[in-house]
Amino acid sequence: MTLGNTNSQAGIGDVSLLVDNIVAEMNFYQELGLRLRRKKTGNGTNVAELGTQNSTLLKLIESKGSNFPERSMAGLYHFAIRLPDRADLGETYLSVGMHGIPFEGFADHGVSEALYLSDPEGNGIEIYSDKPFEMWEKDDNNRIKMVTKPLNIDSLIREAASKRKGEADNLMPEGTKIGHIHLKVTDLQRSVDFYTSTIGFDVTQRMHSAAFLSFHGYHHHIGLNTWESLGGRRWQDGYLGLAGFTVVLDETVGNSSTLAGKTLEDPDRIKITVRRVANVRVDQIDDVRRTYS
Repeated sequence: MTLGNTNSQAGIGDVSLLVDNIVAEMNFYQELGLRLRRKKTGNGTNVAELGTQNSTLLKLIESKGSNFPERSMAGLYHFAIRLPDRADLGETYLSVGMHGIPFEGFADHGVSEALYLSDPEGNGIEIYSDKPFEMWEKDDNNRIKMVTKPLNIDSLIREAASKRKGEADNLMPEGTKIGHIHLKVTDLQRSVDFYTSTIGFDVTQRMHSAAFLSFHGYHHHIGLNTWESLGGRRWQDGYLGLAGFTVVLDETVGNSSTLAGKTLEDPDRIKITVRRVANVRVDQIDDVRRTYS
């Protein structure tokens, strides 16, 4: 079974960042492989939308004069761009290196393979591709097992080379999505309660200082941790970083009809816009739940 068999768009839609230098940020994300889809100016605010040809993944909102957040403040740990397949990840590795953008880490997580870096204003980014569902393992608690092992970069490059035909355009392909968002929170259990009870996520993995949540048996759409932020400050206005993100619900999520179209705040004042889609086949969702529940 592959991830696409669920026919569900439930997960994370797009991510919005407050940035000081919108020109530098736009240039960076275009070098990373996102397209500039549109620029808007109104009420003294500049906004840029980036993504693939047909979908917006990232919104940059200019906020000159705002402060950089403290490490202990709740907010963004990283957002994660999911590529359609492993060869695309290899292509992105080569393209990012060609532009001289430094990587901060690489990992094989058992369920996925990932590249890590940050944008010019310190916003964390993961770029990854999933392994096939049948390769995902469970731990002793019957939950999806996620590990951190060295990434086989040579293998990624070979796969990219075998797929490439002619000159690559260095753009992330259609089908690229925001796979998940990882948040810094000040009270882990309080945040887990909110995302499960209020929105309808399921916990897929839990440890002392971090938790991972998803819809329909995916490894995670939301990551939560208190590694830097335990007991810290909730998100405050007047700071750069995460402005908010979109959660996409389908008709099988219990709260979808009630929450659709609303903007919520989590316990750390992180803003969440809820959008609803209705293109899921329930028999396929049930099949995924039976396999990974």
